[in-house]
Amino acid sequence: MPTDLLLISFVGTGKQSTFRPITFHEEDLDFHATELPTFVDNPELSLGTFVSSTPYTGNGLPPSHLSKDFLGWNSPHYWEDPFSDSALFAHISLVREGHLTIHFAIKVVLHVDDDPRSRGFNVYEVLRREAVFYAHCLPTVQGDAVPRHYGVWEANTSWAGHVVISVMEFSGWSWDRQIRGTKHDTPETRMKIARALQKIHDAGAENGQIEPGYEHHLLYDWRSGKARIVDFTHGHTHTCERQVPLKPYRAQFRFGPPFCGELTRLGRILGFDGPHTFLTEDAEVLDAITFLKKYLEEHPAVSRQEALDAQEKYLKDEWRLVGPEVRRLESGRCMDYEDFFK
Repeated sequence: MPTDLLLISFVGTGKQSTFRPITFHEEDLDFHATELPTFVDNPELSLGTFVSSTPYTGNGLPPSHLSKDFLGWNSPHYWEDPFSDSALFAHISLVREGHLTIHFAIKVVLHVDDDPRSRGFNVYEVLRREAVFYAHCLPTVQGDAVPRHYGVWEANTSWAGHVVISVMEFSGWSWDRQIRGTKHDTPETRMKIARALQKIHDAGAENGQIEPGYEHHLLYDWRSGKARIVDFTHGHTHTCERQVPLKPYRAQFRFGPPFCGELTRLGRILGFDGPHTFLTEDAEVLDAITFLKKYLEEHPAVSRQEALDAQEKYLKDEWRLVGPEVRRLESGRCMDYEDFFK
C-alpha cells in the first residue's frame, strides 16, 4: 500500500475507509500531511488497518462514558448533538503480532461539504486552521510540549459522506479527568504541565483556552512521563512577558506581572500559588527579577530567552531543598514548596 494512504476501520460501520492527505495553501504556507512514523519506521506495518475507538467529545470524557449507547460511527446521535459544535475525538490503533501497538489521536468531521453554512464545512475549517497553526507557530515544540501533527486527511465513505480527520501523536490522558487525584498527580507531573505551556510561550505562541473548565487541554502520559498541551483551535502568536519561571510560589497569583494572563491561569489551576503576599512582593520573585534585569544590563547582546535561561540556572543554584523547606543558601529565607529544579 502506498505510504500516502491511511486505512481506518471505524467501529460500528463495518467498513474500511481509505484516507488520503490533503494539501492546501494558506498564509504563504504550502501545507501537506506528514508521513506517519508507522510507515517511515516500520514499512511492513503499512499493510495494516487501524481500528478506531468509539467517539468522544472534547471535554475530556473517556470513550467508556459513551460506549454503552454506542450505535456506530454512522449513527446520527453523534453528529446531531445540539450541544456539540466541534469535531468528534477518537484514537486509532494498529495491532500486529510481534510489534508494539501503535496509537494516534484523531479529530473527526463527518459529512463535510462546500456549504459555508453547514456544520461540516465550518468544523473542517477549524481543523485546517489548527493544522496551519501547528506548522507556522509550533514546529519547534512538536513532540515535546505539544503532540506531533501529521496533517489533515480525507476519505469518501458510504456511512458518513466526506469524512475529514486530523491525525496527531497520541499524548496521554486528560489531567483533569483521568490524572488529577490519582497516584500520577504528583508535584513533578504538575511541574511538567507548567513547563510544557512555558515552552509554548517561549516559542511565541499561546493556546488561548487555558482556564478553569478547560483542563482537558492538559494531557499527561504516565508511560512516557511527558506532559503536552493540546487544542490550538484558538491559538495565536504571543509575545510573553513573563519575568520568572512558572512554578510553585508561596505568594498569591494575580493577573499582571510577573506572568502573562495564560500562565497565571495555569498556575492557579495547578495550585502553584500560596496564601501569603502577592507575587510582586515575594522575596524570591523580587530576587529573580533583580537578577534578570541585572543580567540583561550586563549582557546586552543576549536575547531575553537566554537571560531567562540564565535566571533559571541562578534559581537552581541559589535555592535548594533543606529538610521540609526550601531555603536560599545565602540569606536563609524559607520557602514552602518542594525543589522542582532537580
